[in-house]
Amino acid sequence: IWLIPVVAFVVAILYARNYYAHRGPVVTIRFSEAKGIRPDDTQVFHRGVEVGTVVRVRLAPDEKMALVHVRLHRNAMAFARKGAVYWVVRPEITEKSLSGLSTVLSGPFIDSAPGTGPEEKEFSGLPREPEPVGEGLRIVLTSPRLGHLQSHSPIYYRGIEVGQIREVGLGRD
Repeated sequence: IWLIPVVAFVVAILYARNYYAHRGPVVTIRFSEAKGIRPDDTQVFHRGVEVGTVVRVRLAPDEKMALVHVRLHRNAMAFARKGAVYWVVRPEITEKSLSGLSTVLSGPFIDSAPGTGPEEKEFSGLPREPEPVGEGLRIVLTSPRLGHLQSHSPIYYRGIEVGQIREVGLGRD
């Protein structure tokens, strides 16, 4: 009769060993705010494929940032490497576009891009999706006055939209 509990105990030990051996790493992402991000509910995606889940959200010791702890899937180790980037996707409405509408009912999620450097455990989250690299021409213009220009304003050449303003800010001087 003692054989059944012993076999159950051995099976439980093997199951637990297998479970812990196949878990991915936990990374910490610093965001300026974590509104809507919930442990065990908010997922991390890359190109629409889930690569991890938020396991804990807390304030940094200096209380200036939110620390989001994410358990990555074991096959998503590239997201625990230097150069990986993370940003929160929320609904956004601008005069040019609507984005993140899928988050209206489900809540925000974290999107990401993999890194290629050495392993890393802490990352700084971006306030919005990063600019595409290698696409188009980036030009920095200076002007004594801003006028009505703002981020995401279109740029026209002979009546045809050829780009948009990415960022508006003060010069170094």
